[in-house]
Amino acid sequence: MDILAQIRKPARATAFLALTAASVAVCEAHRARVPEDQRDAIYHRHLHPFVRRLMRLFRVDMRVLHDPPKQTTNARLIIANHRSALDIAILLDVFEARIVSRADLSMWPVLGRAARLGGTIFVDRDEGGSRATALRAIRSQLQKGYTVGVFAEGATFEGDEVREFNAGAFLAARGLHVDIVPVGLAYERGTEFVGESFVAHLGKIASRKGTTVVVNVGKPIAVRNGARELAAELRERVQALVDEARVELSRSR
Repeated sequence: MDILAQIRKPARATAFLALTAASVAVCEAHRARVPEDQRDAIYHRHLHPFVRRLMRLFRVDMRVLHDPPKQTTNARLIIANHRSALDIAILLDVFEARIVSRADLSMWPVLGRAARLGGTIFVDRDEGGSRATALRAIRSQLQKGYTVGVFAEGATFEGDEVREFNAGAFLAARGLHVDIVPVGLAYERGTEFVGESFVAHLGKIASRKGTTVVVNVGKPIAVRNGARELAAELRERVQALVDEARVELSRSR
């Protein structure tokens, strides 16, 4: 690690925690002063400035291919591949999605508080009862018209191969008026969150001069019966979007 990376790593990591803690405190204080039915709007008012500051802090160059489809009266289910912790910030920024995430995140200092504020749906994928609770939560949020973001591979992986999708989210959306939006993410090599702790991953991203990611947004499709078949179709769609994003990323280097 060069001398500049050694400086960037602790400086950015510390700034990230301070920014998150301050943003959460300000948002919570603002929400406490308004009626309950206005609190979601207040959260979203604070969300974009926070995410944009976060992206600037880590010098993330996010390039979005194809404008996200305008939201109809339907709720939206965003289905993406998962490669980095930055994926969460991307879905928050582009779609204002409520993210389905690992259960232990709720207990993390600072980040757990931020995740709970954002309506994160927590799931322990190794515990059947937690999965069932998460599916009910996904369905409830979709019934209320919210946008829910799901990394349907169930974990982070290396490379561009999109692994088999879990069908749970599609079961949760069955029978509802929901637009499913596939998203393919492609990063520079070596930025994936694999085989390391979150702290180590954060340090790796913080030490980089900058990180480029291409976000490729596909056309929405409607929910239909046959969750496993829908999961297989969406995996193919996301794979094609990832491949296109990789080509775009290669051109821009």
